[in-house]
Amino acid sequence: MSYYPVLVNKTHLLPFDYIPDDLEEAGIPFCAPPGSEKRLLRRKASKAAGRLFTQAALDKMGIIGISGYRSYKRQEELYLDALRRKSSAVAPPGASEHQTGFALEGQRTYHRIPLGALAYPLCRRTSGLISFHDRADFGRISQFIEDNFLFSG
Repeated sequence: MSYYPVLVNKTHLLPFDYIPDDLEEAGIPFCAPPGSEKRLLRRKASKAAGRLFTQAALDKMGIIGISGYRSYKRQEELYLDALRRKSSAVAPPGASEHQTGFALEGQRTYHRIPLGALAYPLCRRTSGLISFHDRADFGRISQFIEDNFLFSG
């Protein structure tokens, strides 16, 4: 297993011009059209996501990707929107793990989606954010359960 030491939080910010050099479109069902920045992950994370989604399909659990990589600019837009809504659930720009290309949010769906299928038309018919047991073989898995959110950043 490779180790990628990255410390990103509100006191250890990424520079505004940081863009990982190995971003690739994750080959998983996604709630975003092809070519969207949201579909990008670092190569290592993309491979782990593929294994995770394959295992989920074998377990008859339909899941789709919601958000992967975010640029500094996109994180800033989300953060400013959260401030307008008086929410503290979004990390400031430079402080989000999504900017590293290692973070992926997913959502469970009751529809069976073949791996590699175009999933974004199903996004409005889904059931809440995914909840996985901690699976170290896929990387760190945070649990997000509808109406019981855990946030990082």
